[in-house]
Amino acid sequence: MCGIAGIVELRGRAVDPRMLRAMTDAIQHRGPDDEGYVLIGKGSSRYAGYCGPASPDQVRSTKPPIESARMTKEFDIGLAHRRFSIIDLSPAGHQPFFSEDGSCCVVFNGEIYNYVELRNELEALGARFRSHSDTEVLVEAYRAWGTECFSRFNGFWALALYDFAKKQLILSRDRLGKKPIYWTRTGDRLVFASEIKSLLQVPEVAATRRVNQTAAWHWCVDGRRDLECQTLFEGIDSLPAASWAVVDEHFPRNAKIFWEVPRDRLRERDIPVAEAASL
Repeated sequence: MCGIAGIVELRGRAVDPRMLRAMTDAIQHRGPDDEGYVLIGKGSSRYAGYCGPASPDQVRSTKPPIESARMTKEFDIGLAHRRFSIIDLSPAGHQPFFSEDGSCCVVFNGEIYNYVELRNELEALGARFRSHSDTEVLVEAYRAWGTECFSRFNGFWALALYDFAKKQLILSRDRLGKKPIYWTRTGDRLVFASEIKSLLQVPEVAATRRVNQTAAWHWCVDGRRDLECQTLFEGIDSLPAASWAVVDEHFPRNAKIFWEVPRDRLRERDIPVAEAASL
């Protein structure tokens, strides 16, 4: 299952590691096998990685504990991950996961079903792999194809990927939105997570929480739990399904849709067997 969380200070203020830890603790049930953190400085492209109490000994021997992180102006982006190990159970699948060349890192919730096929394709292009995880295939696919990689993935995901070269954080969600990314903005701070309860660990969000009357009306009257990208909490929304967006002042108006549900329903006889097998 896994869970992700993140804080972005849009005006360059320092990320509070304690807040990031609280957001992650709220979704610890999503990943009991490991936890990881990274603090990133957008201006300097410097970063610092940390582990948590749930991390295995091999990870804890290589990374300092999140309790040792200090609030400093050098870091204005924070990403966190709770791991539920499914593919590559070893510590090699620890997240945040960095690409081999260190040009990008990701926190990822989900599964890429066609990661073996993509791995073979990427190896033919010269990529080298250190693990057997689909997470590594994800970052190497981004290195090879940029945001076009999302349309190549067959699976479900919610992710936050930081590109050090472009100095931008990208959020993306799978085609049908099976994996959620909830977000809200308080002043110049944007926070996101796999569950709303994680966002409520931010004092400003908790202090101003209120019911989204429109969403509540539709839920009570016609049973609609999802209303476009709104939630039952006023001001807390979800990233659109089948989209990716750079987290900046224009978020989420800058979201790009990379796939749409086919308008015409296909029947078995509409396409030959060979074509169906290739889809």
